[in-house]
Amino acid sequence: MSESSKPLRITFALPGLTYSGGGFRTVMVLAKGLQERGHTVKLVAAKVARPTRMGRLADRLGLPRASYKRSKKLFAEEGLTVDFGAMPARPHEFPDADILVVTWY
Repeated sequence: MSESSKPLRITFALPGLTYSGGGFRTVMVLAKGLQERGHTVKLVAAKVARPTRMGRLADRLGLPRASYKRSKKLFAEEGLTVDFGAMPARPHEFPDADILVVTWY
């Protein structure tokens, strides 16, 4: 970041947070990279109330399900925190930010 530019406040809005592979990892890498460059990064995610297709498939295959606990731990290991709760429905309900990144990874 050049001396003349100021840090940005960036919020990532995620549909849910269960470690599911490449998309999840991409968001983590982007957020971490922006944070390392001096920007303030927030991540907000909705809690998924019902099992996802991937969760049901994992059950059928006898595999462990992705979990919020595991996902939060992976983000925490990268120095990132995630605010879980109801996903805001309107733009003004999101945390104050210069940039809002909404993804469905």
